[in-house]
Amino acid sequence: MINKLKTQCFSSFPYIIKEIKMLEPHHIGKLFDYTQKSKYGEVKESYVGEKLCGEACYVLKHILNQYNYDVKVWYNTRRYGKEIDDHCFIVVNNKIIVDPTYRQFIKSNMIYSQDSIEYLYNKLDPFFIGTNEMLHEILSNKYIYNKSITKYWDREQDITYKFK
Repeated sequence: MINKLKTQCFSSFPYIIKEIKMLEPHHIGKLFDYTQKSKYGEVKESYVGEKLCGEACYVLKHILNQYNYDVKVWYNTRRYGKEIDDHCFIVVNNKIIVDPTYRQFIKSNMIYSQDSIEYLYNKLDPFFIGTNEMLHEILSNKYIYNKSITKYWDREQDITYKFK
């Protein structure tokens, strides 16, 4: 099922980017890593989706609904002093996490080197599609210094009703 989901999601990548840009034209500069984009263009290998989880989930949810998956959108928040950090992601059939913007957290919690950049943009898929165990395996990589970022995938509030 995971491979089928990946095929369905990644084949829609250009459409997803186009739709995110239409939904949020003021933050499209955060869709792609600047350095990677200048080298490769607006492709999967440069995609990050920073601060665009809501828009990306909105588009992806509707694509997944067309394939008749049971799709839920989950939301969580964290407070850091006066700042509030929030995130939303998708869960398919109550077990498969689909996060179209997970790279933003890896990027901001990564030990920067040429190897870590290669890992982030060329070894990892542009969207995370997998189980909790698969996510934890990625986050345990030697390039990621903050292992506590798993909190971004806590299922605190079901907000699926907002995505109709």
